[in-house]
Amino acid sequence: MSKESTLKKIKDDIARGDLGKARDRLHGLIHAYPDDPKLRILLGEIYHNLQFPAMAGRYWYLEENKTPEMQSACEAFEKDRGMDPFRILAALQFRGDYKCLNEFARTKIHALENESSKKHIRASELKPAGKPSKRKKIVVPDWASSGCMILIIVILLLAIIGFISLF
Repeated sequence: MSKESTLKKIKDDIARGDLGKARDRLHGLIHAYPDDPKLRILLGEIYHNLQFPAMAGRYWYLEENKTPEMQSACEAFEKDRGMDPFRILAALQFRGDYKCLNEFARTKIHALENESSKKHIRASELKPAGKPSKRKKIVVPDWASSGCMILIIVILLLAIIGFISLF
């Protein structure tokens, strides 16, 4: 399904008042298109309408031109994360390319990373490595799959013998 058709379905869900379904679709879109900041803003609006200000702030956090509602939601998000830059950065879950962000968002993320690295050793683990790498295919030897199949058959035979001996 294309991004445009999914966005149309999201707008239809919002019009019908099905914010939960719209939220779920948007989470999927953000996973597929992590570089699109407009999706995060729209998801923040949905969470705001669902009356989850901390979650709304999570998705509005990188927005430069915040309304007073957005600002208070971002403050609720920071408070929810204990004002800890590492926890804030981890919750943002921005896995896209930094080049797609505006200067404000890049500066905000870099500031969080710098503060995190001063407080926590693990802060470098949260930096996105650009585009997600291809997963390595796990190769299972033929004997392992054959052994599993034999084990399943033995268990089934023992279960059948036990059931027959029960009667």
